[in-house]
Amino acid sequence: MPTNEFPNPPFTFKQDDSDWIPWASSCPMSYLSNDTKNLLRSLRADEDLARNQKAGKTLRTLWPMVLRDALKCLKRNDSRETPPGGAGDFEADTFFNELSLGLKNLEEVLKAFDECEPLLYGASPGYRDHIAHTFRVWAIGHGLLKSAFAGKLHADMPDGLGDVRVGEWEAMWAIAALCHDIGYFPSAIEDINQKADQALRSQGLYPASGLRYAFSPRLQPLQEAILRLMASKIVKTDAPPEDSERVWFTHLQNKYYMKLVSSFDEMQHGVLSALVLGKSLTYFLESDLCHDNCWPLKGADARQFVIRKEILRAIAAHTCPAIYHLRFDTLSFVLFVVDELQVWGRPTFEKLPAPVSTSKDDKVKIGSFEEKNINVCIELACDWTDDVQKGVKEHVEKTVKQRLRLAVDTEHLRDHILTWEVKPQDGEKPGVLMRLADGKIEGP
Repeated sequence: MPTNEFPNPPFTFKQDDSDWIPWASSCPMSYLSNDTKNLLRSLRADEDLARNQKAGKTLRTLWPMVLRDALKCLKRNDSRETPPGGAGDFEADTFFNELSLGLKNLEEVLKAFDECEPLLYGASPGYRDHIAHTFRVWAIGHGLLKSAFAGKLHADMPDGLGDVRVGEWEAMWAIAALCHDIGYFPSAIEDINQKADQALRSQGLYPASGLRYAFSPRLQPLQEAILRLMASKIVKTDAPPEDSERVWFTHLQNKYYMKLVSSFDEMQHGVLSALVLGKSLTYFLESDLCHDNCWPLKGADARQFVIRKEILRAIAAHTCPAIYHLRFDTLSFVLFVVDELQVWGRPTFEKLPAPVSTSKDDKVKIGSFEEKNINVCIELACDWTDDVQKGVKEHVEKTVKQRLRLAVDTEHLRDHILTWEVKPQDGEKPGVLMRLADGKIEGP
């Protein structure tokens, strides 16, 4: 390792697979099964997961296995399915059926994504392998979850429902990290259409029809329910006289709802990923959502609603810059930050106006990653031209800074510190620096 042992800050990791694979192969994730651990140990630190065919096949096999283990962990922690301490002679594990999870549906999505991914090289030069990318996000985030936050983040869990347990957070992170880009392909179709249209029109050709797809009208009620789930919170009300345990309602947070619907209209892949996940996995299809006041939720139902909502909202929010953040220790913000850190090492910058040649030799230095203090420095191995500096500045402005914009309750960030720097490795030219401290933002 270049500095201290990954993943305890401060540390540096190169944007390849040499740092996280040895750590992940030691299997510090408590929810993983023995079969998953053994297959994870077969990955080699000197392989480029995005280009090595054998490693890629291993990742495609690992992907549903990790998700299965995570779902099983969450179901074991659901007191409605597995009562604490057991219920007499009831053996919950014997009723676990993998086919009932809906993973096969999600695997079909991944398989199609994997087969179509080469088509996107024309739309996004140097297009990154998203399957390898999701595993890198998964491992880096797991490390930070353990080292920086002692395994626990902040959830919008009202008093009286208990805390989200460490094992549950690990499983929630696995689902969010491995599935956060599953909806990327349909959102990229628009790029393909635009580039193909431009090229063909220059040759005197005009489209008779475009490569465009729309969701089935039959799915609209389900999509509406998933959007409402992501945009809702749990609130407590007076107990109805007929059942004193049913005191919890789901309340639609209209600001989240409008932003997520707008993101859906723009075909942002975060909200598309959340919708695909919500449709595919039975775990999310079994979410409780109050459509009226006739049947409030019990505490156990409300607690499980929060867990499911946190996962889906984090995935949807990572490409929705209209959603701002007031805390550093939430699943949504950690996913956004880790995804952004890992993106700098991938061979593409779809949203930068200037071409940036990225490299696996790029480095990320994490000086601190805490509840109220994040300090990261990204060192690029590219030629640091004026155009590159301009592109990097615009990228930081549109991503990190926009998530911390002026809005309702922004004063909660008064005691938070965030230092975000992107600079050339040679150190001869000035980089791009953004800093939040003392209640104000400076740069980039």
